[in-house]
Formats: sequence, structure tokens, C-alpha cells
Amino acid sequence: MNSHDLTRDQVITQLITEIMRRDPSTEDVRAALDRLNRRLGSRSTVVPPQPRPSIRNGCLAESARWRRHVLRLGIAVAVIGSVALWQSKLGSQVSAGVVFGQVLDVVRQSNSMTYTVVEHPIEGDGESIRFQVLGSRWLHIASPSKGVRIIDLKGAKMLQFDHPQFPGKQATLTTFIGQAAQALQGAAGPLAELDALLPGDGEPLGSKMVDGQAVTGFRIRRATLVGGRGDHSVWDIWADAQTAQVVGVDIHHELGEGGGRVTLIDFSFDIEFGDSLFNLQPPPGYTIVYETVEEIDPVDK
Repeated sequence: MNSHDLTRDQVITQLITEIMRRDPSTEDVRAALDRLNRRLGSRSTVVPPQPRPSIRNGCLAESARWRRHVLRLGIAVAVIGSVALWQSKLGSQVSAGVVFGQVLDVVRQSNSMTYTVVEHPIEGDGESIRFQVLGSRWLHIASPSKGVRIIDLKGAKMLQFDHPQFPGKQATLTTFIGQAAQALQGAAGPLAELDALLPGDGEPLGSKMVDGQAVTGFRIRRATLVGGRGDHSVWDIWADAQTAQVVGVDIHHELGEGGGRVTLIDFSFDIEFGDSLFNLQPPPGYTIVYETVEEIDPVDK
């Protein structure tokens, strides 16, 4: 119980006590007083006053009218106080949000998802990359600079087409072997990196409202090796305060002398994709060029 609740309880207590002084036989008020005492616990205990001698002669009618007014006022304040208490408890549940372990569970348990990665480099122009993920095996990645890539992580193969540098309607089907097959797992998308985190890794950022939606934030600090250079990054992950589904991620990189920022937006979970989206067959009219790759440049993977 916070100080605000205690102050409200004390006001209600004083009103009910005054009512009972006027009419200590009122059972409804006595029951309300008992409930209030249980709520206050050891902080305060309201002792019902002893009956006073009855009022005689002409004051009796006036006293009865006064008792009715005070009783109505006390009941009204008690009802308002109860509603306010219920609202405050509900609000505290929403603001408390979810814990980071729940966010990780939602990501790991989702069989399919889509999201957009937006690049914000310090120099040059970034682009938007659309990720569509099915289980732990399939990725469908579309971007202006690299066209469409359909990756079979289990089979270590990638179909790519609509690349700006490909002549005409050409598609490439690449098979990754050796070190390249292992490195391909790193292309599973930014959210795949959350799989290595623990529930205690997320530093709470509190809750806020975004476009009318209550979200809870967590910060992650990571140190990785990219292309032989150390990369320190900070991830701010925002999740729905009720469902724990990720709604946005803001990543700040400090790679060498460069750096940059990446945001993840437009999340959807447990999507039903069409059967034609995840396969290694290009659209009709494309010719296929077959390749085999044994090594992947860590910067380009």
C-alpha cells in the first residue's frame, strides 16, 4: 500500500467512524469498518465507538436526518475509494509490464515472424530490409541492393534473384560448405541473436506509451567481433506490456571509427505464409546459375 492509498483509507475511516458515533448499530457500516481494518492491517486499527446515550425530545428527528446524510456520504466515499483503488491496481499492473524472460520466450516460441530492418549509417544512405522467418530453417529477405534471398539454413543453400547486378532474369543457387555453412547461421537475422541471451541480461528501461500502446523496454549491451574488429552495441528492445511481443528494437553500433544505428519495426508474429514463399525455385522465366562457397566474408554475410 502506498501513501496515497493510506491517506484515502484514513479519510474513509474518519467518515465511517463519524457515522458510527451517530448510529453504532448500522450493520452495513460496521461491516465496511471491519473490511477497512483488515486492509489497514498493522498500520492502523479503527475501534468502533461505544454507543452514546440516545438523544431525546425535539433533537431526535434532527439527529435521524443528520445520520441519514452522513451515512449516504460515507457510503458514496467508500464506493469511490474502492473504484479508485481498483483502477490504481489495474494501472500498476499495466505499467509494471513484462519481464525480459517473457520477451525471449515469445521470440523463441514463435514459429513465424516478419519485421523490417532499417539502416541508419553515419555516412551514406541506408536501406530497408524486409525479413520473413519460418521456424529455425527458412528466411526470406528482400532489399533494394541485394534483391530477394531465400535461405535454407538447414540445407545451407541460398536462392537469390532480382539482384541489381544480375543480368536479365538470372537467379543464383548457392551451396555453402565447410566454414561457410557454419557462418551462414549468422545470417538468420538480428532477432536470432537474442537466442543466446539469458532472462537476466535485459536492463529494465521502464514503461511508456507508443501510439496508444503500453510498452516495456529493456537494454542489452553486447561486444562482438565483426571482420576482425571489435563492435560494441547497445540494444533497446521494446515489447508489448501485455503480450510480451517485440514491437521495436533500436540498435546503436560503435564499430571502429564508423558506427551507425539500426532499427527493427513492423513486427508480426505467427504468420501463415503461402507455400510458394519458402522454396529454392525462382519465379517462372528465370535461369539458374549454380555456385559453391566455402568461405564467407564476415562483413558481407
